[in-house]
Amino acid sequence: MIELNLLPQDLRSRKQIVFNLDKIIYFSKIGFLILIGIHILLLFICLFYKFRADALNKEWGRISSQNADVISLRGEISVFEKVIENTDKLTRVQFPWTHKLDRLNSLLPNGLWFNHIRAGAGSLDITGSVVSRNKDEVEILNNFLQDLKKDFSFYAGFKNLDVVSIVRSNLFGVEVINFSIRGILE
Repeated sequence: MIELNLLPQDLRSRKQIVFNLDKIIYFSKIGFLILIGIHILLLFICLFYKFRADALNKEWGRISSQNADVISLRGEISVFEKVIENTDKLTRVQFPWTHKLDRLNSLLPNGLWFNHIRAGAGSLDITGSVVSRNKDEVEILNNFLQDLKKDFSFYAGFKNLDVVSIVRSNLFGVEVINFSIRGILE
């Protein structure tokens, strides 16, 4: 059926908007519950991230203490690397130590002996003692040093070879001279 309304616009009956109060209360309750649910969800998310941050801080503390251990270990490693580097330098230098020690042994006079021989970076240090019945310990030491300097096969590779110290001592009534010789390598 077709309904014709020929009345002018201002006289026509209009549909009135009716507010259903029950629906408004129902939807406002649902919106309020959703808002409370979102707040509870945000609360749990915040608590989760707080516990996660605390756990990460504890792990950071553990890692930083281990990092301090690693830093000290790196320092020790660098010291060992320097020792290895110095040892490598000594082994790379083709210095005939066995020949030098053999020549020291063959030139060694009676009454003179070595207490300590040290080959370091760039030097040879010899400490020893001299004893003589004729009281000519200094002369024996000087002759030994001159023989070392004259022996070309031994003295090759040295800049100089000198007595560093001489100390006289008396051991059980016998006069003993303790000496130190240093040879600087080229």
